[in-house]
Amino acid sequence: MTKHNRNNRYYFILLSPKQSAHIMQHPTEGFILAETLDSARQLTNYYLHKSNGLEVGRRFEVNGFTTNSIHWVIAHLAWAQDLLLLQGIGNTGNNLPWFAAVSIGQPYPNPADLPPYEEAVETLNAIHQQCLDLIKPLGFEDLNAPNHLGFKFGNNNSMRAIIHHCIRHEGTHAGHLGWLLRMHGGKAV
Repeated sequence: MTKHNRNNRYYFILLSPKQSAHIMQHPTEGFILAETLDSARQLTNYYLHKSNGLEVGRRFEVNGFTTNSIHWVIAHLAWAQDLLLLQGIGNTGNNLPWFAAVSIGQPYPNPADLPPYEEAVETLNAIHQQCLDLIKPLGFEDLNAPNHLGFKFGNNNSMRAIIHHCIRHEGTHAGHLGWLLRMHGGKAV
């Protein structure tokens, strides 16, 4: 049995021995959020694997709208995770020169303003691991603290809210990668 304090109310939850053992090994809410973020990244990585051999810089015209490229999506995800988690929670970040080219609201960059694709993928993976290490030890009270960027999601500016947003952001762009694979003639499944 575990006891949780939420909104000054205590809740008792009965757990199976297997659940209790897992919670005792990984006792933080941050660990669960990190697992969820990593699960979202696994889908992104699956689509990246499927994109091997494709023209990753290619964009498509659809009903008058020009898509982003696979290359841009990967660089953008690296920038976003650095901003939202390393800066928003850890109050630090990598501040790479190409981040400005893929930040929100910017026009599509010239290819020369993007890092080489392999560098973007390596940066994405390195930042992701830094973020997992940062989030895992965070407990309930830590996650209630305001994020360092002052970003609000609804009326919530907590570290938890910024992590939730980052998880949703990753899933959204994983969906974009799936569509881009199909537009390239590949299979997403």
